[in-house]
Amino acid sequence: MKKLLLTLLCSLLTLSFSYAQLRIELGTKVKSLDKLSELATTPMKELPLHATIGYELNLSKHLYLEVEGTFTRENILLDNEETKPIVEKINILASVIPSLKGHTPFPRYYSNSIKIPLNVGVRIPLVRNLALSLEAGPYVMLNISSKIGYEGSDKFDIAKIKTTIESEKFVAKREYGLNASTALSYSKLHLRLGVEYNLTDKIDTTKGVSDNFKAIKPLFKNINEDKLSYYITLGIKI
Repeated sequence: MKKLLLTLLCSLLTLSFSYAQLRIELGTKVKSLDKLSELATTPMKELPLHATIGYELNLSKHLYLEVEGTFTRENILLDNEETKPIVEKINILASVIPSLKGHTPFPRYYSNSIKIPLNVGVRIPLVRNLALSLEAGPYVMLNISSKIGYEGSDKFDIAKIKTTIESEKFVAKREYGLNASTALSYSKLHLRLGVEYNLTDKIDTTKGVSDNFKAIKPLFKNINEDKLSYYITLGIKI
């Protein structure tokens, strides 16, 4: 079955290659659209990014298949009512968890990852050189790094916490989800607004059973509950 699917996919790519169009996009990614205003005060090196290189493979006049590789850098604020007690007791927490000593790992979560989606899209011509496109499909996200820390300061790698809390890695290596987007294009330029829904927890809290882990579990739970993400990009087709 796997060989058959691979053969069909290779055939589809071969037939569509001559109709393929490269697209490059650059933009930002946030957990809610009202957070866009906060980006003005975010340090340049910590701005959330959504950078894409992809191919549109035309299946018909209006229908296409889209494959891409997207580098995503997230910056999520974790300072809420549930995590405030942890933030207030950071010195006590650092004394309980040696690996946190010398660090102040709250209240933001940072991650770098590569998203690889497979989307089906439809392009609707509006007027001359102007078109609207809609696309959706599943994706797999490959995590590169996960860190916590205050904005503008050194970050602490979450993976290192396991050495003093649990022997198992509880940061997900892969995440799965669904994404959808709409784009308004004029000639070769386009503006895209998209949404992602993560089906996988970023942190596997079931692996942490020690008292030390339970002390910071609300923080990780908060990270997992942020399932939705929105991205806005400006792109060009080549």
